[in-house]
Parts: sequence; structure tokens; C-alpha cells
Amino acid sequence: MKYFKKQKNSRNKKSISHPTFINRKSFTILLKITVALLVVWFLVKFSIITYKIIQLRTENPKMVSIIQYWVQKHQEKHEPYSYSFKVVPIEKISVNLKTAIIATEDPNFFSHHGFDLGQIKESFFVNIKQMKIARGASTITMQTARTLFLHPKKTFTRKAQEAIITVIMELVLSKKRIFELYLNYAELGDGLFGVESATRFYYHKNSSDLSISQSICLAASISAPGISNCAHPDLRLQRRVKIVYNKMKLLSLQTKKAILATQK
Repeated sequence: MKYFKKQKNSRNKKSISHPTFINRKSFTILLKITVALLVVWFLVKFSIITYKIIQLRTENPKMVSIIQYWVQKHQEKHEPYSYSFKVVPIEKISVNLKTAIIATEDPNFFSHHGFDLGQIKESFFVNIKQMKIARGASTITMQTARTLFLHPKKTFTRKAQEAIITVIMELVLSKKRIFELYLNYAELGDGLFGVESATRFYYHKNSSDLSISQSICLAASISAPGISNCAHPDLRLQRRVKIVYNKMKLLSLQTKKAILATQK
């Protein structure tokens, strides 16, 4: 009897289950699967974006991310929101305006490949000195990538995506086409997108007929479109106008020639 009892007890001990934890081998497999899925997601997403960028060679988008962002924001607050943009060929946009925008937003646009390393370096030291993000270094290509495909929130993920899209745009599109897209979709006021729409709203004329002073004011409003009004410029916008005017005088002859070439 003792023998059988002992044997029974030993069986009971063996049948007791203990909690099991994922071992190193299973963890490695899981990690590899996760990385593989992320790589596939990355390739699919940016393959789609690359295809859309290739389409931009000949097509103008009917809707862009920046407009979708503001529409959604107003819908969440149950507020009405109207917007307007009108696409025009770059040849029909005033040279004065193109010069003012290049001067204030990206003086080296025609010579860099999407990233202005000099501006990035200067911005880094300014921001370190002031202990805040007081100055950015976004090029026109980077801004166009953000306007067309991303959102304006400053996050690490968005900046990484912006950098990748910038590289693709520089490889696929000409400088003239990138600048044309920028001019037609940049935010220039509350619900105003593109230079043609802003020009008609503020000055009741076409963007081809802008004077130098009007062009400078529009270029100055890009830094804070939500609070800028070229019809009634406040002190902040007036100060920006002076800065843009001084930057225009510093443009190189090579850059001026490149701007004139966009008229052809």
C-alpha cells in the first residue's frame, strides 16, 4: 500500500503545472517578425508615396494634407471652416513674389538637394544658445513635403517621414516643379492656400500682377499664416516685411537667374 501511495504522490507532483515565460528563442523570433512587419509597412507606405510623387510631375493634387488637417480640426470643434486654393502655372506667378519667397524661406533652394546643411548648423547653435526652438531650417522642399503629405505637428516621427519624402521629391521632381507645388499650396492665411488664392483675397488681382511691396508682404506672412493679414498688416508683420526686404538684397546673382528661369 505504501508503495502505491508513494507512486500516486509522485504522479501528482509531475502533473502540477508551473507558469511559463517566453524564452530567449521565442523572443528572438517574435522580434524578427515585428521588424519584418515594420519593414514591409515602411516599404508599402513609401512605395505609395513615391507613386504619388511621380504623379506630381504632371498632375496637381485636388486635396493635400495641410487642408485635411485644418478641416478635421474645425470639425472636431464643430466649427465652420472654408478654404480656397487655385492652381496656376509657375510662369504666371510674379517674379517679385518668387524672389521674395526664395529670399525669406530658402535662399539656397536651387543649389542644395533638399537639405541646407549650412542653415541646419546655424539653427542648431541659435536654438542651443536660446534654449528653445527659436529658428528652423526647413527648406522649400521639406515644407512642400509637409504640406502635401504630412501634418504640421512637430514630432520626431513626422520629421523622419518629412526627411524621407524630401529625398524622394528631390530625386523624382525638378526644382521648378517643387517650387511650383510650393507656391500653389503654401498656407498664406486663414483658409488661404496658394499664392493665387491669397493674392485675389488680399489684393483683388492675379498673382502675375503683384507689386514688389505686395509680394514682400505675402512672403512675410508665410511664417505665421494664421495670424497674418496683408490687407491690414500689424506691427509683427511690418517687422517681417523689413526682414524679407533686406534678405532680397542679399540673394546671389546665380539665384536670381534661377528664379528668372522659372518664367520660361
